[in-house]
Amino acid sequence: MFFYSALDKIMSVDIKLGSKVETSLPRELFRSAISHHGPAYAFAVSPDGQRFLVSHAVDLNEVAP
Repeated sequence: MFFYSALDKIMSVDIKLGSKVETSLPRELFRSAISHHGPAYAFAVSPDGQRFLVSHAVDLNEVAP
């Protein structure tokens, strides 16, 4: 499972289902200031979990090089 932490980190946790639910310790994958829209965060994960698509806020006042 992937989730976004309060410290601007994309995290991963392994989950094993059985007679009881077992989880690994959370692992930091990378840091990213993800823009969020309402209750959802703007990121998606490829089906194989190898790639992430992340939406970042853009400062419209910033001058392009």
